[in-house]
Parts: sequence; C-alpha cells; structure tokens
Amino acid sequence: MADAPLDSDKILAEFSGEVPVFPLPSLVLLPDVVAPLHIFEDRYRKMVADALDGERLIAMALLQPGWEPQYEGAPPIFERVCVGSIVSHEKLADGRYKLLLYGLFRAKVVAEVATEPYRRVRVEVVPETVDPSRAQE
Repeated sequence: MADAPLDSDKILAEFSGEVPVFPLPSLVLLPDVVAPLHIFEDRYRKMVADALDGERLIAMALLQPGWEPQYEGAPPIFERVCVGSIVSHEKLADGRYKLLLYGLFRAKVVAEVATEPYRRVRVEVVPETVDPSRAQE
C-alpha cells in the first residue's frame, strides 16, 4: 500500500472547500477514525484516482432514506459529512482500490457542484465544540 504523510493542520489550512463525496447507505466516517474502503464502481474508481492526484480528500456522506430507486444517479444525502484524507491505498490489477480514509473534520454541505461521473460538493468546516459541563468526565 502507498502511504501519504498526514499533517491535518496543513490540510485544513490549504483545503479548497470542494471535495468529492462518497455517499453510502450505512457507513459514516468520524474525525480521528480510520475507515477501510473497497472501491469497485467505475465512478468511484475515478473519484479515488482524481482525489489521489489532488488534495487526497473524500467526504463520506450518509444517504437519506429512500435512496434505492435513485442509487445510479444522485440520491439525497444528509448535509453533515466528514471529510477524510486517504492515508494509504492500493490499486488492484483490475482497477479496484483498497484504501484507508482517516476522518479529519466534520463539514456541512452548502452546494453540490458536480455529478458526473461522481459527485462533488462545496462544504463549510464545522468547528469541533466541547461541552464544558462534560469536560471533567
């Protein structure tokens, strides 16, 4: 697997605000969590290749209920996503990818900017907040 160094402060400072989005029906990514992904659909193979050539970022989004009839298109997603960095990847002989996506920060989708062959969104970073009443727990 090819590895990439991870400097989350630098990534956030240089973040363009646009990111490809990988919508799934039952998997969410959270900050500081690593998600192993197996990418096999052609549109998402292209998404990974483009991400590797760019900022190495992908937003994970949860599909809203009732997504099934629209799966091949652009079914609705929840507006909160987690932007992750590809920290390692392996391209298999048949073009599929195995990758590890490290959750960097939460974001809010403000606009969808492209849908072919995969979706791209413009996002605003959602700052992490800590409830002071729970700080002692």
